[in-house]
Amino acid sequence: MTFRWMPGTLHLVALTLLLGGCAAAERERRDEAARQETLEQILSEPLDADEYGTARRCISSIAYQDFEALGDRHVLFKGPGGKLWLNELRGQCPGLRHAQALAFESDSHQLCDLDRFVITDLFHWPRYRRWPWRWMDGIPCTLGRFQPVSPGQVQALREALKP
Repeated sequence: MTFRWMPGTLHLVALTLLLGGCAAAERERRDEAARQETLEQILSEPLDADEYGTARRCISSIAYQDFEALGDRHVLFKGPGGKLWLNELRGQCPGLRHAQALAFESDSHQLCDLDRFVITDLFHWPRYRRWPWRWMDGIPCTLGRFQPVSPGQVQALREALKP
């Protein structure tokens, strides 16, 4: 038995694949929009300005002691006295979720909106030690504004940003 292409069959196959890809892309857009709405709800909780402060463009590099990646676009900076700042990056940062160290390109003693960093230990995670992930070594990521958050908000963000 032989298979014969009929005129337009290739076009039909291409159209089917294209529509399937469009449906998946639309589903991803809806999921991302729902996730963004959840994040906005969590971050809209009013905080005591005296205790938490207000959103800021920069924080001192000695004002934070550690960080936690909350996905590929959000970084939680932890400071002394339980201070917490959420930074929503300007774009996706591949591999951030598994980062253990960040190398900042800033020469000043503070981290600011639009400062860039690279993940320095991406390939310590076993999955990324082999090709084709090697190209991701050193891709710069860009910081956004620093928003103070409460421990309750952080827990809600962790749940909302779970993979």
